[in-house]
Amino acid sequence: MQFENGSLPFAEFIIQNLLCENAALPAGTRAVSETEHDIEGDMWFWADDNAKVLDLLGRPEVWSAYPVEVSELLSFIATMTEGPLICRRVADFRLDEKASDAEGTRVFWHGLMNVQVQEAAGRVALGVRFHDGRSAVYASFGDNQVSFKYRGMAHRVSMKKDPFEAAVSLEQGVLTVAFTQALSAGRIASAIGSAELGTITYTYRLRASSMFVETSARLDLADGVGIKDVTVSFGHDELKHHKERVSYQAVHTACFGKEGTRLGIARSESRSVSGGDYWAMVQTNQMSGFALAVHSLTHGPEGCGYRLSYQSDKKADLKSLVSEHILPGTQTGTVETGEYKLLTSGGLYQDTALYRDLMKHRIGLRTHETGPTDYSVSYDYGAEVKAYSRCYRTLKSNPDLAIAGKTAEDLKGMVDYFHRAYDTYFIQPFKQGNPTIFSRSIALMGLAYVDMALATGEEKYFEALREVCVILEDFRINTKGIDGSDQAAFVMGADRTPYADCHATSMLVLCYGTTLLNETRWLDSIRLGLAVYRVDTILLDSFGFEGRKQDVVGIDFPEDNGKRRTLDTFWSFNGALTLRLLKGVRQSRNPKLHHIWMQQADRLVLFEQMIQQRLQGATRFRGHGKEVLSSILSTETNSETQPWSALALSTREEF
Repeated sequence: MQFENGSLPFAEFIIQNLLCENAALPAGTRAVSETEHDIEGDMWFWADDNAKVLDLLGRPEVWSAYPVEVSELLSFIATMTEGPLICRRVADFRLDEKASDAEGTRVFWHGLMNVQVQEAAGRVALGVRFHDGRSAVYASFGDNQVSFKYRGMAHRVSMKKDPFEAAVSLEQGVLTVAFTQALSAGRIASAIGSAELGTITYTYRLRASSMFVETSARLDLADGVGIKDVTVSFGHDELKHHKERVSYQAVHTACFGKEGTRLGIARSESRSVSGGDYWAMVQTNQMSGFALAVHSLTHGPEGCGYRLSYQSDKKADLKSLVSEHILPGTQTGTVETGEYKLLTSGGLYQDTALYRDLMKHRIGLRTHETGPTDYSVSYDYGAEVKAYSRCYRTLKSNPDLAIAGKTAEDLKGMVDYFHRAYDTYFIQPFKQGNPTIFSRSIALMGLAYVDMALATGEEKYFEALREVCVILEDFRINTKGIDGSDQAAFVMGADRTPYADCHATSMLVLCYGTTLLNETRWLDSIRLGLAVYRVDTILLDSFGFEGRKQDVVGIDFPEDNGKRRTLDTFWSFNGALTLRLLKGVRQSRNPKLHHIWMQQADRLVLFEQMIQQRLQGATRFRGHGKEVLSSILSTETNSETQPWSALALSTREEF
């Protein structure tokens, strides 16, 4: 990209108002917060948004003004990687009680989770937190039980059927929920003629500093009491409901040092399987970057065996699952077993060893000095790679610039590493029919290959760009315009919805591929992809803008019910990406692209002007910086809107 009006004022705003120190970050580290002011008391630091900022700061004009900040953001992104996994975000420390109801449910907010404690039912429900309505319960933990033999007789104590005592405490950032039962309760007492065998206590412990939830069951047996054939069971349900399409279609298990196992769920199935040190319930009917999972890492006594028993419904979705810990021999005194839990809403789940090793490593650190990390995979996995490629390209052409502790070749190595990882975890499974690719993410990978191809001239980057373009064609849907003419749009992924950001980034990559690879086969997609834009008047219905009318450019999308929907550019980040596309084609030095523009110029000029005016209307001066609000009606920007708007308003494409 070449500079027109300069990106420095936009970068200045980020440095002065979004880049900050926080107790949640490693000591001496700064990162870009999602917003200048907290949202609902939260401060979040997204890996992909910091990479988008780095893509802006990594340009020569800006880098020379902020060399320290470039190094800091590279360092932050490095802390968010665990092998091929780029973790999604870090949150500030938080764990406080928000509400309670007449039925005894108490609601707590962790920095990244919703926690519901149902004292009367002996249950704890957990889900990942968001600010845009996507929060939901991922699983409920309860219906626990213990079975054993005493003096040759089999007994069972169940939290569903037998009485228990509940205790909840929140102290110094640690929430502890405990349910205690007497092993001499009810029919056991009658059978053994004793009032006291001991107790079992199920405990759930959450820390403000961690996403790992410690669940445990502790047997405290009376003096002289020994019990045999002990099986401690941890129950899991509320595994399917309509809120945010929560459901699970697979169970993964793994033992340390062995290959993991991935089991698909059959319809109306009741099944028991051998467990391992690690197991997970995994959603497979969503794109992998958005799919849910509940991970478990066992921590039982030596010799403990593990078994999973689950039931599914008629649609082959999990209804309930019980994790059983089988204790060997005779148990006396105090015995404890349990599992660490981790929730994710997107991941590289086909690699069971990755999550098993991640949990073992991160739990083993036990530092609790930084805020909780969301171990879901970064939404825009390609954004981090694009940041590395941008910085590499700048270093290659500007030898006077430098990064603390890294060379240009180090950055090239990172691009190559994540290129291989993307192929392994996204492209190859996609070619086998799995919904692993999010079009915006692979488009950002394509833009990273553009940087590398221009910087190195190496054939492998041109070929990587070609592969991205070919794959993006699979995301194209053909529709008819309001006048019956042909048009096309690029969808997000498995849901087949052509959101404005996904469409624009896909089109940008095809324009680069057409020019750099001297290809003509994508010209039809570019022509039809420009024809799909239209102007619409929309009525806003969320985020405090309810009832407001707005005139916007968007994607014309005829739905199956016969109605036409506009996937609009109301939000500035959507407008920014669309503006980059429209400006890029208009300013293109490629005669074939310029010809397409001229064929539709009477419409496209208007669209470009409308988006440009909206972005300019959302821009305000803050000191020496410029802030682009999240929308023309918003009160502040965010860590994605600001860098993407800066690129749209101050740079020029190179195709």
